[in-house]
Amino acid sequence: MPARLIHVAAFAVALCVAAACPGGAERVSTSSDAMNDQSPSFADGPTQATALELSITTPARGATLKGDPALTVKGSVIGPATAVTLNGAPVSVASDGSFNHAVQAVYGMNVLILEATDDKGEAQKLVQSFYYSTRWLQTDPQKPSTAMLDSAVRGWLGASVFESGGARIDIATVIERVLQSIDIASLIPSSQRINNVVGCDHADITISNVSFSPGQVALTTSASGLGVKVRFANLKANVKAKLSGKWFNPACLVKVSGKVKASAVEVTTTLDTKVSGGKLTATAKGTAAKVKDFDIDISGIWGFLTNWLVNRFEDDLARDLESMVKSEIDKQVGPALASGIDGLAFNEVLEIQPLVGNQATSVTLASTLGELKFEAAGARYALDGTAVAQPVVTHPSLGSLGYACGGAFGFTDKSKYPMQLAIGDDLLNQLLYSLHRGGLLKIKLDKEEAGKLLATIGNLPVTDLQGELDALLPPVINTCQSGGPLLQIGDLRAKLAFKLIGQPAEIIVHLAVEAPLTLRADGARIKLSISKPSLLEIESKDITAGGSKVFKAVQLLLEATLVPQLIKLLEDRSISVPIPELDLQQMDASLPAGTKVRLKVSKIVHRDGYTVAQGSVE
Repeated sequence: MPARLIHVAAFAVALCVAAACPGGAERVSTSSDAMNDQSPSFADGPTQATALELSITTPARGATLKGDPALTVKGSVIGPATAVTLNGAPVSVASDGSFNHAVQAVYGMNVLILEATDDKGEAQKLVQSFYYSTRWLQTDPQKPSTAMLDSAVRGWLGASVFESGGARIDIATVIERVLQSIDIASLIPSSQRINNVVGCDHADITISNVSFSPGQVALTTSASGLGVKVRFANLKANVKAKLSGKWFNPACLVKVSGKVKASAVEVTTTLDTKVSGGKLTATAKGTAAKVKDFDIDISGIWGFLTNWLVNRFEDDLARDLESMVKSEIDKQVGPALASGIDGLAFNEVLEIQPLVGNQATSVTLASTLGELKFEAAGARYALDGTAVAQPVVTHPSLGSLGYACGGAFGFTDKSKYPMQLAIGDDLLNQLLYSLHRGGLLKIKLDKEEAGKLLATIGNLPVTDLQGELDALLPPVINTCQSGGPLLQIGDLRAKLAFKLIGQPAEIIVHLAVEAPLTLRADGARIKLSISKPSLLEIESKDITAGGSKVFKAVQLLLEATLVPQLIKLLEDRSISVPIPELDLQQMDASLPAGTKVRLKVSKIVHRDGYTVAQGSVE
């Protein structure tokens, strides 16, 4: 029996189906007709079928394509057609009914609408979809590491994340707590004998009561790495010297005492960071120490003692302190920083409950640190990530949709928003692809579950509904459109059997859905918000008799129940990515649990294949 096709759009918004991404050729658009009758009458008799049979063989229904976007659509119109169009453009049909028509594929979902009018003036339509991109990404659930996406998530940590300058615990606080354990007094010998001093046998020098303020840390960021300055202020000590020998020399019987002090001892170094195998290492380089404002206060002091004290404090102490600070940084500070930064990576299993039934779809969301680069205003990092699931659905596919609309990503407004998180379209689409392959959109409706859906619609004389839904193509997020991000689902197939006013009917439906979307911060996660569909293309093939009554019933059933439920399924249970947090307790176990540096989201924008959450430090 010839296919009966209905072309419906719930909100009358145009879909461009024959153009390049922004900057390419001008789009050829087709507008959908608004459905005005929301409460149709079901008393109509069967509609006379047209004498036309329409088909599109290339591209195949549910195809995923790459390469040259200039495509030739092949198909046929069998029967006495007087006018044929594809996406509104006239089509020349050969004597055998075949046709070839050139179109320009766009990134993401492409909807082909073939329309024909027979010699009696009756119109018929065929609607089917395909996806196009120059990049497709493969996943292997057995080897998640092979499906890792470079820079799937990017982050920006402004200088204030490392040092706030206030009471908030930050990275500088953690480093300071480690370096405050350094004991300068341990580097200064309490006593030492110097032989052959000014005509005497020796001098015994004692240094006691060494005191200093705990080390204070200041951090700076630069292209060289993370700069660390440790300042030990108010160094003080008591000094005594006793000369011995040469009994005939009165000078050898002298005892002297006094004090030495310095305003501060400062040590500077740079943490050199490297990422390898998903792990960060941080080591000190260019370490230098300096004793500032050194002063000796000993009445009648002799030159030898002055020289010895200057050498002991300004040279030996500085050198020993350099070595100690570098050692502590390499042993404790570097690993602590690495632990905190490595902790930005997320690894979890998402258990997504289905629309009906109890069989959850499991998706592994994993990431590792891929990059950490410092610059004057802060540091940027990248996480390589993936989302994989065991395949249940095996529709032919080139993989998950890869972003292919140009533009090199970079963070902006760094001073205004000291913390930023950018989630790549590639990761979001891989997550959707894995949910699709994992069977989330393969839904079997028994009479009980279908009855619950029907109960949400009033005055629809449909009973004994059952069937199955299966998405031939995965949902995709498309941010290449100038009007904002879109959720697109091409060729969602529904096979339904039911009774309409007591009469049995069977129908196969293919839908193409497009809806505006936004991503929002929800606690510690970024989640998806989907608006009402701006485009809903429906193709229905009547398997049994029923005519317009069947079409109107299915139309209302899909628009009022199944499509909103599927969108709610994706919105509430599917798209959710954790916001990475810098767990300071991983850097210092003595800190209270939950001591973290978090992003407080103020604004979310979409740019160059990323959804960017911008905000302050929480």
